Order: sequence, then structure tokens, then C-alpha cells
Amino acid sequence: MRTVQDDGTYDVAVLGGGIVGVSAALRCVQAGVKVALIDAGLEGKASAAGAGIVSPVGLGGNEASREWSQLVASAISHYGRILGLLGEAGMSDVGFGKVGEIVVATRAQDVPRLDELHDRVKLFAKAGIPVGEVKRVGAGELGRAWPEFRRDLEGLYIENIARMDGRRMCAAICKLAELNGATILSGRADIRLNDNHSISLTVAGAPIKADTVVLATGAWSQPLLEQIGVAMSVEPVRGQIVHLQLADRATGRRPVINTFEGHYFLGFPDGRVVVGGTHEPEAGFKVGITAGGVHSVLDKTLRIAPGLAAGSLLETRVGLRPRSRDGYPIVGRPRSTTNVVIATGLGAWGLTLGPMIGEIAAEQALELSPTYEAGFLGPDRQDITEPAVLSPNIN
Repeated sequence: MRTVQDDGTYDVAVLGGGIVGVSAALRCVQAGVKVALIDAGLEGKASAAGAGIVSPVGLGGNEASREWSQLVASAISHYGRILGLLGEAGMSDVGFGKVGEIVVATRAQDVPRLDELHDRVKLFAKAGIPVGEVKRVGAGELGRAWPEFRRDLEGLYIENIARMDGRRMCAAICKLAELNGATILSGRADIRLNDNHSISLTVAGAPIKADTVVLATGAWSQPLLEQIGVAMSVEPVRGQIVHLQLADRATGRRPVINTFEGHYFLGFPDGRVVVGGTHEPEAGFKVGITAGGVHSVLDKTLRIAPGLAAGSLLETRVGLRPRSRDGYPIVGRPRSTTNVVIATGLGAWGLTLGPMIGEIAAEQALELSPTYEAGFLGPDRQDITEPAVLSPNIN
């Protein structure tokens, strides 16, 4: 990235270099407009730390609406489009793999929930949501996929689920946007609401001219939302995720393992296993690794998969998930200003929905026909009253 040295104007300025922002920038340059992608480079970006589960199915109780279910279900097909674009540009290896998922009952009270989930997923399939093969699996099949797990566990296999490396995917999309003409700028952005309901934008103190601003600043969105008169709030939720190394074991094609208690396991190539994660809204913007957080992750990990005790500790990643007040993403133009599109608040759905929400925001910024309908997620909505379904991925 380069620092701001800009005396021109942009059709669109995208604030935020996470998965939403880079995807919005890519869609804008594909439409042939002049785009600036502006990233503050802050520690704790959720896209770089998330586990990376891409799933059309949540593990909560009720889906809020058919609109929400259909939007989430479109995530994997949207990734197919992104992967095609990256492949055409010679970036085919970005850490994405369609590996399926086994939802495991790790406690006695969770076994009946497998049947409930199975019934709900079958309804998804009848509604045209692409879940693929769905079947119950016993301890033997689970053990063949993940030999480190306890031998008394059973689960539900769902085929159409993928895992991805958020850092590599985000970097690749950003690079493709730059190759297509996006200008990449570094610096902290600030916006001010003018008397005529337009906004003024500065980056690292220098003015930037843009017809439309896409606000995709993740966990750091709240001050900017307040400055443009948006009532919907966003708060950071810290997540700590541990990466292990299993020597001489094939892990790259292992299915994602998810649990009703919020713990998950992912396998990546070269023996890397990702386990997590914590959910710490009380941490605010603190991005440090804590002994308590690592202990919590490893305690659950080894209780469920004692064979992972032999793994080496590679690293712990920390991300600040941007959670909206009602738990659902915020995307759309607010009533308070004429030239801003908001795209934030994805919370635990960040890596699943990020590219699609970025595209939706770009299409709104350019007043294009929407590829996906997301009007119900607008920034001036009343809170969605149904509890947000828990995502399989805690990003």
C-alpha cells in the first residue's frame, strides 16, 4: 500500500481492507469505475484471523426469514464466481477447499439436536438451498475422518460446506482489484456529515474526493456510523483461535467439524489444524492473546479430540468480529446521507458472507441491478426480532 498522495477524484472510495472491502472494490473496478481502497492497517482484522468455514447452514434454532436463508445459501455459489476470477488471473491456490462438515454431538443433550438439524437441513434442500448429501455418521466414520477424536461421538454430515484461508483469500481479492485498476491507499479514514447531507472524507488527514463511499470498516465502524447519523450500532467481539501442527498426518481434505457448544476443528494442508474459538465481547478493542483464552480453546479441544494433544502449537490468531446490535449484517444506504453505502456488522458470518456483502454494497454504490436482494438488512431497519442463528464459523 502507499500513503495518500491524491489530488484526483474517485467514483467510489471503499473504507476497509477486510474481505467485505476488497470484494466491494473488485466489483467496482469490474464495472469500470475509478476506485480507491483505503485500509487503516489496524491489528485485529477479523478476515485475517477467522477460522474460515463457508456454510449455507447455521446451527441455531429458527432462521429469521426466508430472505436470510436464501442469502446465506448463496454464499458458496458466490465463492465459485470469485474463485473463477482468481483462477483466470493465475491465483488458483488461495486456500479454499470444499470439504464438507460433520456436526458432532459432544454432549449427551446434543444428540437429539442432530435429528432436529437433520430435519431442518432437509427442509433447506426442499427449498432449493444447496446443501448436498446429508447423512448421520457414527463413531467409526468420524474416526476415519478425524482419528484424534473420542470414540463415543456421532454426528451429521453435510456436504456443501467449504473451508478457506481468510488471509490468503483477502490478499488475493485485493491483488485482483489492484490489477484491474483499483488504487490502494493506507491510512485511517474519517468522514463528516455536511449540511447538505453529503459527506466529506479524509484519509490520514488528507482530503479525498469521492462520489460515493462504501463504509466497510468492520469492528471499527461505530464512530463513523455515529458521525453520519446511523442509529444501528456495531461492537467488537474478540475471538482467539489456535493453530496446531500434526506432523506426518494428512489434514488438507478433512471435513470441518462443528459442535453445538460453539467449538470447531478445521484441517488445512501440511498438517495444520485450526481449533477455536473464544467469544469475548467484554474485551473491547484489546487484541492481545490471553492465557485464559488459549486455555479455554485447548481445554475444549482436548476434551473432544484428545489425540490432538500431540500436536505442536503453531500460533494463536486474534480477530475482532464486528457484531451489529441485532446480530445481522448491515448493508445499504442510510437515510441520513446521500453518498454512503454501509457494509459492516457481519459478526460470525464474515468469511461466509463477506464477498457477497461486498458485491451487494458495490452494486448499491453504483446503482446497478442487485445480484442478491438484501434490502431487509438495511441500516435504518428496526432490529430483526428473531435471534440471529449461530454461524458454523466464528470469524
